[in-house]
Amino acid sequence: VVAGDQVELDVHVRDHRQHEVQIVAVNAVEVPTVPEIQRLQVGVADANPFTLKFRGQTTGNLVAATATAADIEAALELLPTINGGVTVSLEGDDTGQGEWF
Repeated sequence: VVAGDQVELDVHVRDHRQHEVQIVAVNAVEVPTVPEIQRLQVGVADANPFTLKFRGQTTGNLVAATATAADIEAALELLPTINGGVTVSLEGDDTGQGEWF
């Protein structure tokens, strides 16, 4: 369960001294997700692979020289700890340095 998921629990309790079953239904309060901006600075021409980690889950290998924004978005959205809504873009300059966010 991650933030933003709704959780419902049914607890069934039987009192063996009496012939009844009590059922308690509990609805957990939904925790809203908070949009964040994470920045990653890499050399765009760098051919070494890298991975990204979020809440203990790691993406597959990505290569800055060939990865597109769509590749990075797809890798992040495959993580079970991310519940969609990923947007990746690149800011760069002529020096071959860039910043994915």
